[in-house]
Amino acid sequence: MSAYAPIADLGAAANLDAMRSRDLIELLTDRPIVHPTRIDGVTWSGRKLTIAVRGYRWWESPYTDRNAEGAISLVFDGLGAGRLLTDELGLDDDEALEDLHVRPVSDIPWAQACDWSIYCSGPIGQPLTLYGRVNDYLHANTAFLKPDHFLNQAADLSRFVAMAQTSGFLVGHGPACIRDIICGELERQSVAHNILRTVAATEPKLLIRLGDSAFLCESAVAEIPE
Repeated sequence: MSAYAPIADLGAAANLDAMRSRDLIELLTDRPIVHPTRIDGVTWSGRKLTIAVRGYRWWESPYTDRNAEGAISLVFDGLGAGRLLTDELGLDDDEALEDLHVRPVSDIPWAQACDWSIYCSGPIGQPLTLYGRVNDYLHANTAFLKPDHFLNQAADLSRFVAMAQTSGFLVGHGPACIRDIICGELERQSVAHNILRTVAATEPKLLIRLGDSAFLCESAVAEIPE
């Protein structure tokens, strides 16, 4: 995961010995975020990201007196690919969770596992057109992944073009939506190719968006002090 995060003292989130966890999708469905809501700090340990939050207690029952500020921690475990923009984690922003969204990967075609590999048995006449089709799809769907995540050697366009002039090579891999784009363009250019499916053992379950930051993870929970 290419990202950086500030490290701050999470003591304000307090009383870690008396916490109850709640699935974050369920919580956000049941309790829409209300401001002020500020980020107290961020910690990153292994594949776990924890965001300590303080402010109006929107996560509590509607029958609870919410006038006094409260604190919770948002815990994202099993981190996968993504980006975390540190300039969006300002400690003075009282609407810090304004653009927080948690969605199942099953609802997002481009974020699913790369189960499909596509091999060419002849050169591609217009490799940059293929690159452009993948790039445009990802941009249109606000994906944080780039074409080189799916297209072989595409981090360097000159290498990608050189590879595409050879007689046999792996052109790319991806989920079904990327497979269809690649194969559709190869068919348009009359390039002989074949497809191999290898089902991934595991795949991320959730896509998290916070402003322009976005990342994949296995689980997302809110830890709420009792």
